[in-house]
Amino acid sequence: MNDDSRPNADDAIVLDLDGTLTVDDKAAAYPDKPVNAATLAAAHAARERGYRVVVATSRNMRTYRGDLEQIRRHTQPVIEQWLAREGLAPDALAIGKTWCGPRGFYVDDRNMHVEEFVFRFQGPYAGCLIDALYLPAAMDLQALAAAHVRHRKLERLFRVARFIYPRPRQEEALPCELRDDARIEWASIAHTDDDTACIDCLTRVARSDWLLIVGSRQPIDVYAQLLVHQERLAEFSRPAIAAGYKPHDDSVSWLLAPRALARQACAVAAAQAVSLGDLAGRLGAAGITWLLDPSGAAAQPPWASSRADSRRAG
Repeated sequence: MNDDSRPNADDAIVLDLDGTLTVDDKAAAYPDKPVNAATLAAAHAARERGYRVVVATSRNMRTYRGDLEQIRRHTQPVIEQWLAREGLAPDALAIGKTWCGPRGFYVDDRNMHVEEFVFRFQGPYAGCLIDALYLPAAMDLQALAAAHVRHRKLERLFRVARFIYPRPRQEEALPCELRDDARIEWASIAHTDDDTACIDCLTRVARSDWLLIVGSRQPIDVYAQLLVHQERLAEFSRPAIAAGYKPHDDSVSWLLAPRALARQACAVAAAQAVSLGDLAGRLGAAGITWLLDPSGAAAQPPWASSRADSRRAG
């Protein structure tokens, strides 16, 4: 299949230097700063995927009071020698980034935290292309636009090829968040309040090998939920089926699974009403990691083991 998430010539990973590529050891001089091995490995993985790698740094901007000539003369050679020693030849080195101060922050709509970057390019799902599917509670365009803004943050953790949503009745009135994203794909569903029809249709439209299916009888931020469990997910040695379980109302908020298995489960349940929880339960026999929402503890629904056992027995 085509990799719709493949970067183009303009796409770059812009990495900070100190505290990102380096370990921020105050006792080490700049030439001797230890490398952050996980970030370095993720940078190499990003380049292998087709991204340009740019290092942008504010090093010595305070020391030389923003004098770029001094920084080019004294700082840049030290940086270049350190990068060469660690085996990273960036496509560009950008000096002179404004220093935000010891308690300041950089704010950017395309930001990615170091841990997200490592998970995205070195984690168990780094090789998986994912379609994000959404089961809306109602086809309110403003609510759908707000949900899409939340869903776009999933790109910080996964290679998202497309976002697949039920087709709205008034496409000409789409908010800009929905209108301007070329990766949104619309699926025609007669009854969007029917989970069975939504799940079956959305999984048919999907083309990536993995699916992230987000339920929404109540508005949820699946990115925030996944972030809670990021360290546990990173421990997987390979991609694994996972689901978010909400014990307070005994429901499943999201499901991450291979498309082939999801389609098989839909086919088996063709004559029955299927909720996202039912679909997750049917995949339990294939092995599923239940992640409790929102405390971060591991759990599984009380009905999960009995369903899996009955399928094994059958």
